[in-house]
Amino acid sequence: MMALHLPDCWSVNSRTAKALAALALVLGCADTARASDSVAPSIQFLWETDMQSSDDWASYLTFRGFYVQRYQAHDADLIVKYNPDLIIIANDTSPAWADIADVKAIGDSGIPVLAIGKGGSRYYDAANLSIGWLDSGVDFGQSRLHVSDPSNPLWISPNTIGVPPDSIITVHLSDVCAVTPWIPRLPGNVSVLAKDPAAMEYATICTETSRYTMWSFYTRSPAMLTEDGRRLFENVIWHCLRGSVPEFNSILLVHIGAVGMAAIVGRWVRLGRTTRKRIVG
Repeated sequence: MMALHLPDCWSVNSRTAKALAALALVLGCADTARASDSVAPSIQFLWETDMQSSDDWASYLTFRGFYVQRYQAHDADLIVKYNPDLIIIANDTSPAWADIADVKAIGDSGIPVLAIGKGGSRYYDAANLSIGWLDSGVDFGQSRLHVSDPSNPLWISPNTIGVPPDSIITVHLSDVCAVTPWIPRLPGNVSVLAKDPAAMEYATICTETSRYTMWSFYTRSPAMLTEDGRRLFENVIWHCLRGSVPEFNSILLVHIGAVGMAAIVGRWVRLGRTTRKRIVG
């Protein structure tokens, strides 16, 4: 694997260091991006009952260059202490959201959330969001999604997802359940990024208030995903981070010539987030 070493004299807050770390992430140099745990985007992965699933996700996300910490969802109050860049709520977490203290801890943290399947939908319901369980349908056998807008950065950054003429992409190797928010009932602060091709009035990927993102499929492990599915899931993570971590906002990967050389441009934008201060280290 190609390696890129960041000089020890660079601060972990150095924009140059973080740009190079982002480049390493996009090019798949996982060890490079982990040159400092504080340089790589940090993910708090919340699971509850399926330890093997959490192992699979942690291994995959670490390989892709993210810094991952795992906690059971009933320990959600710990997330404030460790202050990650993103919280991922796993499919198996439904039982945890009966405890309003855990729901409140996540809500009060100001940290962006990516929710998966049933557990994620149940969390959004407990948090009184519009993309939660009660305003959703359940497709009992779906492996595909319909792209709402192929020009959206979600489909091209950092991974280019080839969107076919019919705008339908297969993301799962086989059919799984998907809990899909009903679009006609969604308020104006919800962006629908993908729909259920079997029922176009239901969303398979959507974001509420730019902070809460729903991945509707009951994806227990990245091994259940197609190559396009894995690449898209990573893009969804970056979609969440762009609104959270200024250092990684608006990443542009430019391919130059047939040799596949790449350059990365980071636009450093102050987003005016005042709900939390990122603690590095």
